[in-house]
Amino acid sequence: MGCFNDSAVLTSTQFMLRAFGADQSVVFGNVANRRFFTLFKKDIKNNIFKMLPGAGPGNKIGVDNILPYDGAYYADVSTWSLVPIQPTGSAKGRIRNLLLSNTITLWFNLRTSTSLGAVSLGQDTLTTSEQTSCGSGVPIGSPTKFAIPHSIILVLNGGTTYTNNVNGLLQLANDVLGGVNTTVFISELLQAMDVINQAFAECRILVGTLKTSTTLKNAEQIKQSEQSDQNLISMKANPNPSVLNFTITVLSPEQNSSIGVKVLDLQGRTIEERTTLANSKIILGESYKSGVYIIQARQGNHIQHLKLVKIPGR
Repeated sequence: MGCFNDSAVLTSTQFMLRAFGADQSVVFGNVANRRFFTLFKKDIKNNIFKMLPGAGPGNKIGVDNILPYDGAYYADVSTWSLVPIQPTGSAKGRIRNLLLSNTITLWFNLRTSTSLGAVSLGQDTLTTSEQTSCGSGVPIGSPTKFAIPHSIILVLNGGTTYTNNVNGLLQLANDVLGGVNTTVFISELLQAMDVINQAFAECRILVGTLKTSTTLKNAEQIKQSEQSDQNLISMKANPNPSVLNFTITVLSPEQNSSIGVKVLDLQGRTIEERTTLANSKIILGESYKSGVYIIQARQGNHIQHLKLVKIPGR
């Protein structure tokens, strides 16, 4: 169920249909780069719950090299590989690109709120609360903190073309999907969108923010710093998403130095901490509830992040 701008309580399908308004389609990605996916209003009734929730890693959309260069869309199965969309099996039709599926979800949330787009992302942490009733604006219960990756805050506040609010975050996501922006880690962009989608889910409202703890840098400094960290230390998880557990491999040329591994939920709370050696494997996650987690590996001053998705068993 969802709550629309006029406080009406709607089914999920009604919620999404009303988000389109008079529009019949919305484009995600970048048309000029021929990396884009078009979601049509007619897809909502029959296909949206085949597409969502998404799965798989996040990535930019593939280039459409076939005339008339109209990108990917659900009705044309021949374009599914660009997204990609699962072509066979029990999950046929599911979007296998978490960056696209999360961007679609964020777009729906923005279209159904008069205030979400203007929420400032000038600071790292948002504090939100439930309302007495949908649209009342009166918070109740204990507020919850939601931490946004600092690298995304830096990009949105780094003097780029992006506004430092949720509208700017949506533009950044579309630029990454469309291959326009290559300066951010997709895993951290995914975490930022997950934070927004959860922080304001079910009519939650903003009640406060917390200041950033480090000096803002420009986009080029961010890119250089992240490239340096990425070259020194890297991680991979298999399988991911997972029903049971994750096998994490941490790679680094500094083999004699220990690596600290920390798992966080989307509210920034530590779920588990481990210490391991470079180029070794650890298994974790069997006791985790279904949801999205961020695993952080730290070796000295070098940090790498990876998104983990735990899915419920069938």
